[in-house]
Amino acid sequence: MIWYPFRRQAAWNSVGDPVQSGSGAVYAVADTTFSTPLTVRPVGGGVTSTTVTIDDFLSHEFEVEDHEEVYWKSGALPPVHLFSAIGMRDDTRASAADAEAARVAAEAAAAAATGPADTTVATLLDTTDSATRVQVDELIGAVNVLKAGATGDGVTNDGPALAAAIATAGTLGFRKVFLPPGTYLTSQKLTIPTGTTIVGVPGRTVVKAAAGSTASPLLFEVTGAADVAVYGVTFDGNTTGVTNFNNVCVVFSSTRVRFDECRWQNTRGIGVIFSTDVSHSGVSRSHFREVGSRNKTTGLNADRRQAIAFSSGSKANNRGNYVTGCTFEEVGLDCVSMSSQDSGLIAHNTVYGNYAGALYVSGCSDTKVIGNHVEGGDLSGNGVDVFSSDTVTVVGNTVRGRGGAGIMLADTADSTVAGNVCLNNFRSNGAASESAHQAGITIFGQASVCSNVTISGNVCTDTQGTKTQKWGVQVSNHAHTNIWIDSSNRLTGNATADVGGGGPVPPYTRTPTWINYSGNGTVNAHSSVSRIAVVESGILTIGSTTGLAGSSLFIGLPATPAATTNSVVGTFMAIDNTPSANTARKAGVILRSGSSGLFVFYDGTTVTSTSPFTWATGDQLVWSLNYVPA
Repeated sequence: MIWYPFRRQAAWNSVGDPVQSGSGAVYAVADTTFSTPLTVRPVGGGVTSTTVTIDDFLSHEFEVEDHEEVYWKSGALPPVHLFSAIGMRDDTRASAADAEAARVAAEAAAAAATGPADTTVATLLDTTDSATRVQVDELIGAVNVLKAGATGDGVTNDGPALAAAIATAGTLGFRKVFLPPGTYLTSQKLTIPTGTTIVGVPGRTVVKAAAGSTASPLLFEVTGAADVAVYGVTFDGNTTGVTNFNNVCVVFSSTRVRFDECRWQNTRGIGVIFSTDVSHSGVSRSHFREVGSRNKTTGLNADRRQAIAFSSGSKANNRGNYVTGCTFEEVGLDCVSMSSQDSGLIAHNTVYGNYAGALYVSGCSDTKVIGNHVEGGDLSGNGVDVFSSDTVTVVGNTVRGRGGAGIMLADTADSTVAGNVCLNNFRSNGAASESAHQAGITIFGQASVCSNVTISGNVCTDTQGTKTQKWGVQVSNHAHTNIWIDSSNRLTGNATADVGGGGPVPPYTRTPTWINYSGNGTVNAHSSVSRIAVVESGILTIGSTTGLAGSSLFIGLPATPAATTNSVVGTFMAIDNTPSANTARKAGVILRSGSSGLFVFYDGTTVTSTSPFTWATGDQLVWSLNYVPA
């Protein structure tokens, strides 16, 4: 004897709306005349009755003895089909799953003609693994497409049967459709309504466009819907049999639509596009291979398409969309393209090759590109492309071997590029369309400028025998404003220089060797940069005092400050770490020293060539600059 609990999540009417308020009774599924009410009790035990009252919010919970699915009916209202899978107590879940396994296995044995799929379901259910049992619970009450007439043989046009199964699921409480392993051809698009869950077996359930199909989209469409989930389905665009470039899956003006552990393969069109006011939707843990890559055969850039695209509509309405944990191989255009999005997330994806920029962000706000691994080839573009956006965070990504730059920001404001590794990029050496982007990180002016961008803690280097990555950081085109490139970056080992590239050379924090003393009359020479703020600091340990006695230490001027001569532009502290004539630490300010291209240390007493501190090997100088250039 098992008391099965029923909870509010299961109670929906035949059109997917919550049931109306009312007092009714619960009946066995076989009681088609609703003549014998079943006995019910509160969850966990208590006084039994034959009456169940359900309010508008479906908050009532109850248990029914030895029935895992029932009908609730009140007066003339249509009956509501309820299932017990969700919310089952731990002490009954295992027994219920075992009972379901036995039932499905018996059906499979009795109906061998529809055998393979039902046998697979029985195998999935017949397990002692608790995690699998939870997934199995999700299948209880699902419509099996084989029982709706589909074959999954890869030859028959199963489109009408799949559509019928989806429609049938819409009349039931759970709105779930199960596609057992097989290849389901379809020449029509399948429209997925609100609240529907499509469940396949990852890597074994394939929905494939039939040869000659002109459906648009080719396979799945979700329009004006909410709470749609697709799990474990492989979408095959049938590149050889379908000659158009129609998108494979389309989500339009919908919310909370998710694809999980799916695959897209062999497509000419976009794998999945989320278009026009789509929110809180996306793709996770999925695989894309040979998607939108017809250009490999034709050699035409016009034959390239994205794997995943978010586009159109209002940025205010395109919120909270995501791509996480996906893998991309041989994609024609961008692997992920996010346009006009707010609060988007592209995280922990892996790219092994494509023929344009890999991760593309355009016209977005508050979007995060985090923890992705991007590899490429000579014909690929930039690893991460950010255009005309603001408050974008590009953090913790690894980009190597791309045809263009590792990371590129153009016309972007108030953003951070931090903790990334950009290795051996610009492999195209001018052959790719991104030939202007030649560094580990490129700051670019497409139509405007970049402003208020912090570049921190990145490693940009080239370890190849023949180096291709020209700069660690490249600032190209236009007079960008407030670009901070701090000392935590490691930008050495590139083909041309640490920083440079077409535009003004930006200031950034150098290693301690950048600080020079003036005893021999020489200083570092640096190009002047307009309107880029300087925020720099460092620690210099004196290795030798040769030529230092009787002279002041100077810092080579990286930009002409707006301040007048002898204006304060920083601070310093001299630390006596060895026995010497000094009795205490000396500290003071750093002044601009005329237009000579120098900063001079000043202890409040003198700015002459007489040193305010008697230096010895092992002493340290801690210094910080903070000024705005003219």
